Amino acid sequence: MGARSMSLGNASTCLSDVWAIHNNIAGLSEVNAPASAVSLHSIPSLAFMNRMAAAIAVPVGSLRTGLGIFRFGDDLYNEHVVTMGAAHEVGLASLGVRLNYVQYRADGAGTRMAISAGFGGIAELVPGFRVGAHILHINQPLIDEAWGERLPARMAAGIAWVTLDKMHLTAEIEKEAGFPSMIRTGMEYRFLDKVAFRTGFQLNPDNAFFGTGFTAARLRIDYALQLNSQYYVAHQATVQLFFRKK
Repeated sequence: MGARSMSLGNASTCLSDVWAIHNNIAGLSEVNAPASAVSLHSIPSLAFMNRMAAAIAVPVGSLRTGLGIFRFGDDLYNEHVVTMGAAHEVGLASLGVRLNYVQYRADGAGTRMAISAGFGGIAELVPGFRVGAHILHINQPLIDEAWGERLPARMAAGIAWVTLDKMHLTAEIEKEAGFPSMIRTGMEYRFLDKVAFRTGFQLNPDNAFFGTGFTAARLRIDYALQLNSQYYVAHQATVQLFFRKK
């Protein structure tokens, strides 16, 4: 989640912002002031696939803690996830852990629930060059006893290069158990430190992304556009508030 992440082709493994609570939890480590955000992902032609999420990050001593809420679907079928996690900087690396309460509900089929765990890391090997990785549902909890269905583990690894705080280039690969690997790339250019222009691409399935963002002292607004090669156009808008000047 997060329009910035989406406009970069969803290549979020090496990003550090409040949305790390939903993406790579290690990215919370650089959120140095309390912040909150809400985001809406809309697919006009497939309204039953709309998503929305909220996130909040609060520094507590040397830890960066976060809480996130996510919803997908409509009244017939929906998914809810509540996530809490924390991240900490250790030398050149940032490490984070998270717990997720996951709930699935289908009309006429009841509700299924599970608790899963995940962790992630980001390391800056040389100034401006980062590598990151994270895994979600590492314990693969049982979601349906009757069918023996478990939440599949999902892993991602990526790299990012930031030049003079103006250009951000990133790429990652993600693999979910039982599905083909996805490759994602993204590029962000910042103009006058307040306006950002972004684009990205994803393979398998193929998607193109474009976006922009505006940052003020206590506010950031981001927008992303997704063009799917098969059947739809999607939008995501995010509003983020900083409780102290960024």
